[in-house]
Amino acid sequence: MFGELVLYNKNKRLSLFESNPSLPNKFVFIGGLTDGLMALPYLELLSKTLSQYNYSLIQPVLSSSYLGYGKVNLKNDVEELDDLFFYLIKRMNFNSEESKSSKIILMGHSTGAQDAMYYIKYGKYKNILSGIILQGAVSDREYAIYSKGKDILYKEIEIAKELVKQGKGHYYMPAEVDEAPITAYRFLSLNDIDGIDDMFSTDLSDEKLGKVFLKLDFEAGIHTKYADFPIVLISSEGDEYVPDNIDIIRHTKRMQELAVLKCWSKDGYNKRDVDFQLNDSSSYSIDILSKQKKNNVFINEESAIEVAAIIPNARHAIEEELEQQQLMEIILLLLKKIDK
Repeated sequence: MFGELVLYNKNKRLSLFESNPSLPNKFVFIGGLTDGLMALPYLELLSKTLSQYNYSLIQPVLSSSYLGYGKVNLKNDVEELDDLFFYLIKRMNFNSEESKSSKIILMGHSTGAQDAMYYIKYGKYKNILSGIILQGAVSDREYAIYSKGKDILYKEIEIAKELVKQGKGHYYMPAEVDEAPITAYRFLSLNDIDGIDDMFSTDLSDEKLGKVFLKLDFEAGIHTKYADFPIVLISSEGDEYVPDNIDIIRHTKRMQELAVLKCWSKDGYNKRDVDFQLNDSSSYSIDILSKQKKNNVFINEESAIEVAAIIPNARHAIEEELEQQQLMEIILLLLKKIDK
């Protein structure tokens, strides 16, 4: 993959790599924990696919990239994404007549999905986005329980809580708790129930999970979407970071169902008879789905998650060629819709 490596914030020394930088539309990709440039096996195919629809691929290097995630948090990531989008607005002269038709999409992989959702809640420039894609949005906390065991994890959580209690939340945890140096604050964010990063866990209540995707105000009795653009949620059936006892297909559909605004009232969630199947009446061009099985794609334009999809057999990083082609088709559903 060829492109340009540039600084988008010289004061903070923040850089990005952009392939096909001359194209008018921008697709910003945020990886997960330990990820940096070219971290996912499908990125080269993604760049080629995007270029056919006049999108460049932008991979920013954040302070949380590689092994930096332990010393920062989602708020810091949002601030650096603000810097990135401010840079793009200036470079693209975004408010000019020539650039008014340009599109910007934000995609988050794994923990990058938490960045994407946090951005549409708190980002300064979220209104310039045309869509959000969440790929591999799984629970860091549930995987930690699965991989470490409850006893070990809960002991580590107690260490972190004690540091916070002593006013030392910015202190680093013992080296054995994580492969990266990690503060007590970030450790709790990722691994404790109701941590700031705890967005996609299967044991969250309907209300807590609904609030990830919708702005639910029960006191005022007013519920709204965080943004007017669609969210696309893509899960891997064989995701190795999902514990064996979790049904990822069911959980993916549950998240989409809880993101239907009309199902919420001042009294809570009331599941209605809502159609989540593909149909010709939707504004999505479902005819492009040839590799991806249509019965694994669920569309409902009343949901904040307009498209939810399962890639059969795929692992977390979507490594196989057929699976990557299926991923591209799902991404193209969004590109073709917002281009209409």
